[in-house]
Amino acid sequence: MLKIQRYLVIFGLITIIYNLICIFNQKLSIKNGTTIIFEGLLGILCLFLPNLLMKLLKISFPSTLKSIYFLFIFISVFLGTCLHFISKIPHYDKLLHVTSPILFTLIGYGLLASFLPKNKQPLSPWLFLIFGMAFAEMCGVFWEFWEFGCDQLLGMNLQRFALSKGIPLIGRQALIDTMGDLFANTLGAMLTLLYAFFKSKNNPKFFFHFKISIK
Repeated sequence: MLKIQRYLVIFGLITIIYNLICIFNQKLSIKNGTTIIFEGLLGILCLFLPNLLMKLLKISFPSTLKSIYFLFIFISVFLGTCLHFISKIPHYDKLLHVTSPILFTLIGYGLLASFLPKNKQPLSPWLFLIFGMAFAEMCGVFWEFWEFGCDQLLGMNLQRFALSKGIPLIGRQALIDTMGDLFANTLGAMLTLLYAFFKSKNNPKFFFHFKISIK
């Protein structure tokens, strides 16, 4: 796991250098380039978040969750933002909104498993399934709050409320991106729910594979 983390840090630094070159060659404006570089650096710092939580709060995550988390940082920050996949590949942002709830749903399973008392009665898998989906939906809503805040304070147009030339959208057109993100988030959570449902039928301990250790 440490080796994967190291490789991702190196890859992240390469994407930052790439954007510095784009700014130098005037292929990217200083404003946009600075924002992208900042997000890239933030992505690199996020790679160390599991280690930080372990040291400060004694919270440890199973290797499966760490792997999915690192994969999401790779496709969202380094590919999506730093290598501009979001702007180059149609609907790439919707792909991210489908994949992120997979991670959040599994984190929901891990949280519920960690909070259950040790001497517990056999539980219905639906408790995990419903909680996991609800947790992913909540995270999706908070992410839209984050995008709204960035748009209001920094004018970043993360919720696509305006065209590329700055012309503001009106009415239903202004809602399409946000509602599309929420639909994509729900789709990802439902796909994870279906996967977990069938896996848990053959393996009752499936949900506990994602247990988060909180000391």
